[in-house]
Amino acid sequence: MAEDSNKVNKQIVIAGLNHRSAPIEVRETVAFEPAAVKPGLTRLLQFSSIEEGVILSTCNRVEVVAAVTDHRAAFANIEAFLTEHSSAANGFRDHLYTFRGAEAIRHLFRVAASLRSSGRSKNFTMLLTKPGRPARCSTVCFTVHFRLPNA
Repeated sequence: MAEDSNKVNKQIVIAGLNHRSAPIEVRETVAFEPAAVKPGLTRLLQFSSIEEGVILSTCNRVEVVAAVTDHRAAFANIEAFLTEHSSAANGFRDHLYTFRGAEAIRHLFRVAASLRSSGRSKNFTMLLTKPGRPARCSTVCFTVHFRLPNA
């Protein structure tokens, strides 16, 4: 029992831009080329507020999904991370959206469903199952392990 009481509850957070929140010119300044994802993820995980993370960069969206213990610090760190990565410094901030907790999990399911049902799902799946193959549109690396409460 003592071991369970020492566990800190993690929360899922998402910060990103998509085709509804930002024009393509803005999304392109934040997008991750496939070769930039692994070093980007390494950098993202250096923030103490981020326990685990995902970088999702497609034609229509750039999102950082993370398991965190302090959502306020994590959102600030993710914004700093995207600013550091972006070629337009702060030009994306007005277009950034955030989700946390159950809202973030709902968003993840909506995104997964849309990627699966769109024509880009083949690229998305290929990259997940065959990482050596180039992706035309999608890049997904790393996995967040979490439990869905009441799921």
